[in-house]
Amino acid sequence: MSVLAETVRYFAYGSNMCSTTLSGRRGITFRSATAARAIGYRLALDKPGMISTGHAYANLHIDAAEEVWGVLYEITLGRRLFKCTAE
Repeated sequence: MSVLAETVRYFAYGSNMCSTTLSGRRGITFRSATAARAIGYRLALDKPGMISTGHAYANLHIDAAEEVWGVLYEITLGRRLFKCTAE
C-alpha cells in the first residue's frame, strides 16, 4: 500500500464541517465522518485570508477551559496533504 493511500483523521471545524464544502469546494473525499470535540481548544475567528477582504476565518487556539465541536473525517493521507496546500 502506498504511504499516500494510508488513512488519517482530520478534525474539521468551521465551514469544513459541511461535507459538501469538504468534498465539493475542497475536493476532499472521506471514508467516514462522526461528531467530535477538541477538548482544551477554543474557536476564534482571527485567521486572515490570503486576500485582504476584512473577513477573518476560523482558527483554533489552546485554552484548557474550552472545547470545540466539529467533525472527525477519515481521509487518505494523500488527500490531507493536498488539503494542507489549499488552506
